[in-house]
Amino acid sequence: MSGVPLLNQSPQPISPSDAINSFISKLEEGLKPSFEFSGHKNPIRALSLSSDFLATGSADKSISIWSISEKRLLANLTGHQNWVISLGFTKDNKYLISGSGDGTLKYWDLENYQEVLSFKAHSGTIACLAVSNYYVFTGSSDKTAKLWIRNSENEEFTFVGHTEPVYCLVVSEDEKFLYTGSRDYTIKVWNIDHRVLECTFNGHSHWVYCLSLSANGKFLVSGSEDKTVRIWSLLERAEKFVYRGHLHTITSVAVTSDDKYIISGSDSVIKVWSVEDQHELFTTRTHKGFVRCVASTLDRKYIVSAGDDNLVKFWDISDILAKNQFLGHTAAISTLDSNTKYVVSGSEDKTWKLWNISGELLHTYQGHKDRIFCVQISFDSQFIASSSADRTIKVYNIVNKSDLTLTGYDGWIRCILWRNDLSNTSNNSDFIYSGCDDYTIYITSISKKDIVGKLVGHQNAVYCLSLSKDSKTLYSGSADRSIIAWDLNLNSIIYIFEGHRDNVTGLCLNSTDSNLISASSDCSVKVWNLFLRREEFSFNAHEKPITSLCLNSETGLIFTSSEDFSIKSWNIIEKREEYSILTSNSISCLTTIGNSIIGGSKDKIISLWDIEDYKGLNLKAHPYQSNFDFTSAVCNYAITLQSLNSSQASLPFGNDLFTLVHIFAHQGDEDKLSKVLNSGPRIRTDRFGRSPIYYSIKKQSQPCTDMLLKYLISISEDSQRYLNETYALRSDLIELIYNSSAVLPEFLSSLLIIQSKCFAQPSEALAIVRRSCLQKVYIDDFTVTKTEVPIEQKANLEILLQFQTTGFKLPEVLGSIESLKMLKALLDSRNKKIFESTLVQYYVRSKWNNLWTCAFIYTLLIWFNLILILVFTTDILFDFWLKITFVIINILLISVEIVQLANSSISEYFTSFWNWVDLIRFILSIAWLWLKWENLVFSVLTWFMIFVNFMKGVTGFRAFDKTRFYVRLFFRSFKDISYFLLIFFYSTVGFGLLFASNKVLTTDQLIRYIWLSPFDLNLGNFESNESLSLDYLGFFIASIVNVIVLLSLLISILGDSFDRFRLEAVEIDHIEMAELVYDLELLLFWRNNSNFSSYMQICDTTRMSYQIDEWEGSAKAIEMNISKSFDRRLKIVETEIRNNHGVLSGNIQTLESIMAKNNESLEKKINNLEKKLNQLLEAVSK
Repeated sequence: MSGVPLLNQSPQPISPSDAINSFISKLEEGLKPSFEFSGHKNPIRALSLSSDFLATGSADKSISIWSISEKRLLANLTGHQNWVISLGFTKDNKYLISGSGDGTLKYWDLENYQEVLSFKAHSGTIACLAVSNYYVFTGSSDKTAKLWIRNSENEEFTFVGHTEPVYCLVVSEDEKFLYTGSRDYTIKVWNIDHRVLECTFNGHSHWVYCLSLSANGKFLVSGSEDKTVRIWSLLERAEKFVYRGHLHTITSVAVTSDDKYIISGSDSVIKVWSVEDQHELFTTRTHKGFVRCVASTLDRKYIVSAGDDNLVKFWDISDILAKNQFLGHTAAISTLDSNTKYVVSGSEDKTWKLWNISGELLHTYQGHKDRIFCVQISFDSQFIASSSADRTIKVYNIVNKSDLTLTGYDGWIRCILWRNDLSNTSNNSDFIYSGCDDYTIYITSISKKDIVGKLVGHQNAVYCLSLSKDSKTLYSGSADRSIIAWDLNLNSIIYIFEGHRDNVTGLCLNSTDSNLISASSDCSVKVWNLFLRREEFSFNAHEKPITSLCLNSETGLIFTSSEDFSIKSWNIIEKREEYSILTSNSISCLTTIGNSIIGGSKDKIISLWDIEDYKGLNLKAHPYQSNFDFTSAVCNYAITLQSLNSSQASLPFGNDLFTLVHIFAHQGDEDKLSKVLNSGPRIRTDRFGRSPIYYSIKKQSQPCTDMLLKYLISISEDSQRYLNETYALRSDLIELIYNSSAVLPEFLSSLLIIQSKCFAQPSEALAIVRRSCLQKVYIDDFTVTKTEVPIEQKANLEILLQFQTTGFKLPEVLGSIESLKMLKALLDSRNKKIFESTLVQYYVRSKWNNLWTCAFIYTLLIWFNLILILVFTTDILFDFWLKITFVIINILLISVEIVQLANSSISEYFTSFWNWVDLIRFILSIAWLWLKWENLVFSVLTWFMIFVNFMKGVTGFRAFDKTRFYVRLFFRSFKDISYFLLIFFYSTVGFGLLFASNKVLTTDQLIRYIWLSPFDLNLGNFESNESLSLDYLGFFIASIVNVIVLLSLLISILGDSFDRFRLEAVEIDHIEMAELVYDLELLLFWRNNSNFSSYMQICDTTRMSYQIDEWEGSAKAIEMNISKSFDRRLKIVETEIRNNHGVLSGNIQTLESIMAKNNESLEKKINNLEKKLNQLLEAVSK
């Protein structure tokens, strides 16, 4: 049966933990090259790149020539009698020149792959060579470098000066300077024109193995046996800085073509360094053995490496590259539109062009007399409409290649839109809506060739339009900063959106027409709720004005382009930026086709990028990700550096979109997580909807959980970013509360984000808590409008208010499963300090306010039951209806318990002490009533029945703010003196035995003396018939112990308990409320499945208005003052540490540099001494 697929079997769902473990195993396998070449039998010792060719020379004495684009071997050249150690292509790519250990230099014709010239160039090994336009330069173990006329055996000049073999050389682009590196630890600069030594670079403390020159000719890079990479300024002729990090000899270096990065190879690893920031970016293990050669392709797409394992490997470090480009326009691209068949582009060159989706030009339209602002393909793909600064709309028939001109517009026509009436598709291509500079939207009938309607309402030019799917509502964005919704049946304004601070440059509707998305020159993207007609949330999207906005209907992602040379993707479900594409020019317009995005830019180019998610088993970047960032992030999994930038640290990997933060949180690796968090990553969810905190909690890595919470708190001052990033925690809040982190109270308080402050009159008593499906707070919802307040009263009524919202939605429906889970988590959290967080207090208080009437009714039932018991036990009245009432009340009360039991687990229900009290109370009350009815009286039963009913009655005081505190204090006091009571009972019995010890007593008298008499003593009630006896001594001792010592101790315990209780008053008050709210919500079983969440919005002063002042005694005030003082001092100390950290780091680096230089100087002196000693020994031996 092997090999036969199993049909109709869906894959088992994988858990987040299993998925991340599976991905980590891929990471541990390491980064794989994009492709590799194999063929040599021995280590590769030389490598040279041209535009599309790669040549490699090996210890197997052969040369291989490869096609990079075709990824195949073109030829294998043999002829050398020793290792091929150096290679170079001529500038015209006609010849390849090779140098060998046999001292010969060979020329190879690249058309027929034949040797055309060979001669002995050096007496030693040709270790290096470089090719310029007219010359060939060679360096040798014979300690010389030579200059040769190209394509000849003529030696032009020999550069003599090194005292040891020359291992490496490079020549400047202008052929004025030659740079040579040697075993004598020096780099020499030779003037080619004058054939003289210009200067010598001293700095390395060991052999100089490799050199590379920047493309701009400003700096030289060298690698050495001393394990350092050094950068030399060629203008200043001095060492610029040193890279340290390799553990072995550096055998190869290269500079990328854009001069941004330096690549160095050593024993099995490649390191990439930043030229600008002067630090290591990443390290990757690439080969088995030394990496003998590294290079970068001219397009900076690949790092190429070759080594002792006989392999050539290509590592993709490209940025996000366009998959295709459409060329043809002669001026800036101003507009784009597309469908499944066509792409149409309009330009400032007064033309529009029609392309197929492969980029083939189908037609060029030249009917406009001025630049084109907008093009639109009709829904049936038969027409193209275009608008222009020539104040006309042209309608082109794709089928019969005819056009129609529409006129009558009083301004530049900035935007146009076809009608999209799903109920009447025949009319779709008949109406065009157009927005103009004259502040008007025109409705034009093509069949009538005339304007049939106008929409007037904007105060400035109309820049963009969007139409609902039913074609009943049109939305327009304008330079007046507003968006207007128009009723197309009445041609009138429905409502106006205001909120942008600059021109509205783009509009689109989501797939369900429930949200309108707008982009603006104010750099923001806003999402509007069309049901509530308000802003839902926004992104601070770009650093410069947004030029275009579009929706990808397949992925649901929003794309924006900007003058900051970037395209960004936005997920409005997750409320986050997904990725960013950096462009070489400003993109002025966007459109999407399937899994591709197309952008038109000011450099006349239309580019297409693939945005489809990568789906595969290999570790590979998504098409929309920078391969350089991806490689940096993957390599930093194994060797985590503090040089990651935010985008690299935030980069999602693989199908499940894990980031480094997810991975290190899952592994509980505090050190690596700390380094990644220092890069300022975005906290985002994976494909399972889980944030990194979920994984640290599941792995019980408390330090990582605390670290993540502290990181989030640290970014809370950036309210917009914090709103978007805390949204990622919405599915993990319950686990986080159960986790009970020490940082949790502060974090929960930070989740209430202040959106604004202002002086206003609140519409009702503070604090005002409202629930909304909008993240944005609207002040008018909480305040009295100015027109409602007389001017003379305004100054007295307005106070400073602050308006806050939660970072994500919280369960709203009372009694819903999600609401019960939230309350249960709060009550079960081990960190009860969470009830001191403002978020939890507002949340519990808002629920309490909604359920207070129920709590009050429940309390009345309990107390009325007590009143009936009082009436019955005192025999005031015992008639039939009162008995029935008593039974009904108890049935109602036990029904509450039954519902609570049914709506919770049995184990949860019976772990509550008060649930046991409720059950016992019911049983005893009914049993007592029945016996009373039968005229049977058991005093013990009556006593216990009254006792449990009065215990239950005490809980009724929880329904009132003024008494709730004392209820908990009452029970807390008994708990605090429990051990004291044990000692008290012990002493009481002890003194009873003392009194009974000198008397002859009956059993009844003995019980009285042992137990009851000592209590009389405690109250000062002492009687003795004897004039002088031991009873007086016992009374004296008992008075001291029980009355003076134990009473003083009791007062002290209760005093401490009360002070401690007042410190925890707010916390305890909200715990009491939460417990009662939870019990009441359990009763609302019919709402269990009504799960609806919303944002909690608060209007209050800076201090929570409902907190009771009486609770803030002296101890509380002292604690608050100490806490505030400590927080202030802590912030000052943290600031000083941060300020001094940079200085200290700089001093340490300076000290390390000085020590390194001293070590190098010392090593040089030792080496010179060794040389002199060797020379002396040679002279002596001779």
